[in-house]
Amino acid sequence: MNIKGDLGNINLELIQGNSTDEYQWLIVFIDAKLRGFTASYNISIELESFTSFLETLKKWSIDNTQEIAFTTLEDSLTLNGKYDDLGKIQWRGKLQYPIGDGNILDFKMETDVVHVESLINELEFELSNLL
Repeated sequence: MNIKGDLGNINLELIQGNSTDEYQWLIVFIDAKLRGFTASYNISIELESFTSFLETLKKWSIDNTQEIAFTTLEDSLTLNGKYDDLGKIQWRGKLQYPIGDGNILDFKMETDVVHVESLINELEFELSNLL
C-alpha cells in the first residue's frame, strides 16, 4: 500500500500474517520518506486496521463525504484524510517507533483524489495474497 503525496510517500508492505487468540496480525514493512525524513522498519499491525481502512476507502470513493481513517490498535501509525474543495485529499498522520515510547513524527501531505482507486486495488490485492 503506497500513499504518494506532495511532500513524500509512505509505503506499507504487508509481509506475512500470524494469529493470536484475539487478533490476526500482519507483519508490515514501513518505508516513509517525508520532507527529508526517512524511516524504514518492521512492525506488527492487526488485520482489522487494514480491512477497516479498505472499507472506508470504498465508501469514500462513492460519496467523498466522510473522513478516511487508518488507525492501529496501539497508535503506532495513524492516517486521516479529508477531501478538500480543490479535489485533493489532505492527509494528517503520525508514525511512532518503537511502539509506546519511541520517536513520533507528525506530518501532513496532499494527494490527488484519483489516487484512491489505485490504493483500493493495491490493498485488495495485497490482502488477498496474505489471506
